[in-house]
Amino acid sequence: MKFTIQQRIILLPGFSLSIENINLEPGIYHLRGPNGSGKTTFMKFLLDVLPEPNIFCENDIIPQNKGYVPQAYREALMPWINTLRNLQIFPDTADKAISMAKSFGLHEADFNKATYKLSGGQSQRVVIARELSFEPDILIMDEPFSALDKDSSFKVITAILEYSNRGGTSIISTHIPLENLTNEVLIRTLTVERIHEMESKLCLN
Repeated sequence: MKFTIQQRIILLPGFSLSIENINLEPGIYHLRGPNGSGKTTFMKFLLDVLPEPNIFCENDIIPQNKGYVPQAYREALMPWINTLRNLQIFPDTADKAISMAKSFGLHEADFNKATYKLSGGQSQRVVIARELSFEPDILIMDEPFSALDKDSSFKVITAILEYSNRGGTSIISTHIPLENLTNEVLIRTLTVERIHEMESKLCLN
């Protein structure tokens, strides 16, 4: 799904982020910028969870069907149900989520574990498998490789590429160079550049 964001300035207490006109075709977008530059602000804008009222332009086309993998990935798991039930949250795609988790390296024995007994990497892979499985129009991922080794990261980026080839759009904020994980040449960059201490701008490269 193609989506568009009209030029605007997001004003927050003590900080502003200016966004150029952006037209995003399906594919993978690497959201890059230094710490504190506004990457999280942009992701919260897309998710419509900014602390201040979020006013969208009438010409914006931003999907409502969104997936999200937060940096604090354990918070995305429900600790009162086991790993299998966490993967089955979206009933229509539960089997796909389980299959994908297995392809990411989880084993049958892991599915019966309480989520707090999973390692960091296992937890992160469960969240990614669940969010990818229901094929959102846009998937927003905040440091999705932080707890993964290179082999697991490769498996995850391969699944993201397959999702993108089916028409999905993923925006990945990570300090890991994606070119180290894949030779995919269609990855584009969204760059957040700090202009002043409390002011940044975002553009599509």
